[in-house]
Formats: sequence, structure tokens, C-alpha cells
Amino acid sequence: MNKIVNTILFIFVATIVNIIIMIALFLIPYILLALILRENMEHILIVLWVVLPLFAMGGGLFIYSKIMNYISAKIDMQKYFHPIIKPKK
Repeated sequence: MNKIVNTILFIFVATIVNIIIMIALFLIPYILLALILRENMEHILIVLWVVLPLFAMGGGLFIYSKIMNYISAKIDMQKYFHPIIKPKK
């Protein structure tokens, strides 16, 4: 495969992984807290619908950036991927 196909596949897979991380960071705490706070705690669960998406987005981006830094350290990106933004001349 050439560099452009590698780049497109990498972006596609990285986006899917980022979405999966954010969904997991939203659903897992919500389900656990819903099971723990079963009895008459609907107002707390309603607040969680506001807080957990923010946590999921922030946590997802943090984990995603750590994964990308790890991959960047292990793989020579310029060797396998086409630059998305071309440098100015």
C-alpha cells in the first residue's frame, strides 16, 4: 500500500478507536453509578447526563493523545504516512 492509503486507513481507524473510547468512558461510569444508586437517586443520574459527556470527551481526548504519542514514538510516521498538511515554502 502507498502512503496515501496508509494515511486514510490510519485516520479512519484512529477515529473509530477515539469514538469507542469516548462511548466506553460515558457508558461504563453511568451504568456502574446507576446500579449503585438505584434507589430514588434519579436527580443524580440526571446530573450525570450533563457531567459524563464532558468527562467522556476530555478523558477520550487525553487517552487518545497518549496512544498517539506512544505510536509516534514507536513508528516513523514520515516513512509510512503522507503529510496531511503540507509545509509552507
